[in-house]
Amino acid sequence: MTYHKKIISNNIEKNIYLIYLFSLPFGRFIDFHLPTILQTYFLNRFCCFFFFFGFIIMTIKKVSIGYNPFLEKWKRLYKFQIIYSLLMATILYIPLGILHGEDTFRASIGSMLFWLIVLLHIYYNYYGLTQLITIHTMLKTITYSSFVILFIGYLQYTAVKVGGPFGSIYTVLTSIFALLPIDKLNRGVVFFGSEPASASTLFALTIPVLLGRIIQQKNKKEQKWYILLILLFIPLFISSGSASVWITLLLTICTTFIVLTKNLKAYKFLLGITFSIGFIIAIGYGIGNFNKKNTNENKEETNIEYLLLGKIQDTNNLSTMMRSSTIINNMKILGNYPITGVGDGIQGYFYNKNIPNSFLISPEVSKIYKGEVGIIDSGGAYFPAFFSSYGIIGLFFLLPLIRQYFYFFKRWERINLLNIIFMIFIIIFVASAWFSMGIRQNYMVIVMFTLPIVALRYDLYSQKHLSKQSPISLIKKRK
Repeated sequence: MTYHKKIISNNIEKNIYLIYLFSLPFGRFIDFHLPTILQTYFLNRFCCFFFFFGFIIMTIKKVSIGYNPFLEKWKRLYKFQIIYSLLMATILYIPLGILHGEDTFRASIGSMLFWLIVLLHIYYNYYGLTQLITIHTMLKTITYSSFVILFIGYLQYTAVKVGGPFGSIYTVLTSIFALLPIDKLNRGVVFFGSEPASASTLFALTIPVLLGRIIQQKNKKEQKWYILLILLFIPLFISSGSASVWITLLLTICTTFIVLTKNLKAYKFLLGITFSIGFIIAIGYGIGNFNKKNTNENKEETNIEYLLLGKIQDTNNLSTMMRSSTIINNMKILGNYPITGVGDGIQGYFYNKNIPNSFLISPEVSKIYKGEVGIIDSGGAYFPAFFSSYGIIGLFFLLPLIRQYFYFFKRWERINLLNIIFMIFIIIFVASAWFSMGIRQNYMVIVMFTLPIVALRYDLYSQKHLSKQSPISLIKKRK
């Protein structure tokens, strides 16, 4: 390949990766009528189109990634998940039999594909952030996408509250893009999601990046622009009316303050207490009897009892009932199979047994119950899904990866931009991963989990100015 062709090839790769990053918060964005297997596993989000183009080019070029302990532990975890799910599918094949036309092997294949795609996305992001673009460029790209998010958010708000031309403009956009119709925005702003709680997904990538830039920015003028962007988001978050968004917002404020004060003990305490509270509440989901009459139905929706337990039975909040049904199922499975779990993707065999009859008022729950969508997998929330899949055994394979990430907390005195962004994110993830946030199909989360891997690469080459150079430039200089 000539020099000029190589430059053109690198520019194409770079642009593909930039579009991939830019489109991450936009969800499905455009509805493509594709074969079910493609739309379910491979092209379920708009950014996936650019990921596959970029990954194919990366594969054809036979790019050398090099050794990284993070990547090795992700690979080991994936291998364990495949082997273990196949083992459990074999063990449970006869006892569980056929359900909705599927056996245990077929039920587990979807989860295996999802986790393969997660691993490939991690490798692609690692390649992109170390050999295609700088961290500085990544941050600018995500910042630019926040303008689109804000535009859609305020358009949704004005379309509902003001109507008129705002409603007309939004209606036109819904005919082109995969946005929630105006008549379904009665509960609040959803951005590119399907319900107000979708707004909390922005705390997985967009908000931590903006906060990180505010904290690390030396230029006061630029810092004010990032502060303005954050302030513009807050009214939209409040207007969503979602308890998940409120809790996430408050938690983000607390985490940011702790990071600013560089209080490592307080940070570790917040991380521990967040995980513990989430775990305790999730256990309540597993042991609760939600067939009983909801005693919170006449109470204020701001009541803590309502938010923690009453909300999931609220017949006016059917989307919450759907999300909660998978958590209940997973936690009840964990209670019955605490050591082994049942294998990833096989949880759907226990759904009808574990779900309270009162939840059948939800159309989505009812469809799953009747088998109209086949066997459902473990659902979105990461921790309940992981533990119902692999039990305590799985924890022994997850801990090495967790320990690797804890390396960040030992480097507090050398705090940098990537540390700040990741440390804000991980608190949000630990809190949300018990109830809504997962890794599968959440490519914003995957990018965030890639940042420490990239930071380690910087460390290996003694890079101090993370926001300005990529590690690959250092490698070239050393040569």
